[in-house]
Amino acid sequence: PPFDHMMKQKMLEKNIFTFHLCNTNYVSQDHGGEITFGEINHNAYEGDIQYHSVSHKAYWQIKMDKVTVDKTTEKKCWPWKIFDSSSGKICKGGCNAIVDTGTSLITGPSDEIRELHEAIGAQHAFGGQYLIECEKMSTLPNVTFYLSGKPYTLTPEVYTLKVTQMKMTACVSGFMSLDIPAPNGPLWILGDVFLRQYYSIFDRDNDRVGLAISKRTLCGSSAEAGTTVAPTVQSTTAASTKTPKVDGASLQC
Repeated sequence: PPFDHMMKQKMLEKNIFTFHLCNTNYVSQDHGGEITFGEINHNAYEGDIQYHSVSHKAYWQIKMDKVTVDKTTEKKCWPWKIFDSSSGKICKGGCNAIVDTGTSLITGPSDEIRELHEAIGAQHAFGGQYLIECEKMSTLPNVTFYLSGKPYTLTPEVYTLKVTQMKMTACVSGFMSLDIPAPNGPLWILGDVFLRQYYSIFDRDNDRVGLAISKRTLCGSSAEAGTTVAPTVQSTTAASTKTPKVDGASLQC
């Protein structure tokens, strides 16, 4: 690979490469994102960088503690089903995830993705894809991924993709089923739906992945532009916190 050749030729001060991916709501003609080699662009993110050790070097694979669907009191239409990895199939007892810029969506084992979609009220469309009612998007819960005890939250505006064809708009879930067989799987893949929200650092010197909240201004737009809500990294380290499972149905508003 080209980056391995850079390392062998000692071309870089640090053997790292980074990605800043732009959401389509923020992209400009001048900037659609960037990749850097050998350095971190400190203007591309805000807050602190959180590092996660690589657990398997064949991929940029890290440990994921759990996935939760969060009830937020600000939402007007609830309850929805609330769960974490201790109360259902999703990443039960911890699981493995790959951080991958080459995957457009967030993928996971089909039974886990099915339960996640049930929790957010999405309806199966075809193959491994699900649809969300566009008019109910603002009432849907956040989905949080816990990596090394650090929570990474995606709002419904972030994990839903608006697709327009023949003057009709559909809201497609950014989560998709993908069953990777053993010995490599099962695996989750945190693709571009996740990485557009988080500046990513791939550190070959220390075998780790760094993540920080991406700045929208680097995409040529102010933070207020567009409709996508900026992601949040919550200030808690309680990776083992358990959220009780509540039986509920899809949102009724």
